[in-house]
Amino acid sequence: MPKKYRSKIMASIHEGVSDLYLVGGVDKKTMREFDALCLTPVLDMTRRKFARCASGRTRAKRSLRLI
Repeated sequence: MPKKYRSKIMASIHEGVSDLYLVGGVDKKTMREFDALCLTPVLDMTRRKFARCASGRTRAKRSLRLI
């Protein structure tokens, strides 16, 4: 799953810090802080919301097949 950044600037900053993390220039705690700052938050989904999204996709596919 690709990462979603808050902006292009945040993507550049995060990629630079990620490279530093890979070579040991930044510790895990700092990397987590940059993840929280730069990446968009993941929304919690209940089973009901997930089922609603999945059924909507199924309906859309059916309607496209009819066209």
